[in-house]
Amino acid sequence: MNSSDESCISWVFYSDDEGETWKRSLNELFVSIDAERNGCYSFEEPSLEELPDGRLLMLGRTELGRFYQTVSKDKGVTWTPARPVQLAASYTPPMLARIPSTGDLLMILKTAVSQ
Repeated sequence: MNSSDESCISWVFYSDDEGETWKRSLNELFVSIDAERNGCYSFEEPSLEELPDGRLLMLGRTELGRFYQTVSKDKGVTWTPARPVQLAASYTPPMLARIPSTGDLLMILKTAVSQ
């Protein structure tokens, strides 16, 4: 990669002691496709939720018309490569929440309304 190229890389920082100390994930996250910016787009403003089996699911915003997701099986130490979800989306951050009565995950999108 030459000095004029831009790269968009994110890391996850996690705590296993109630926030006393923080560690950086062992691998970086980025969205990679074959496109103009060397196929590299940022994985931004993520939302995270623990799944019933203990894995962590994280959704991130991209400029590509889709959210991308990654999963950690080790409480955030490592993450799978970011992959697109099948839900089309605007360039807005996702918010994951759990419905208490069913345990289902709900994704909420916050959008700006111009007046």
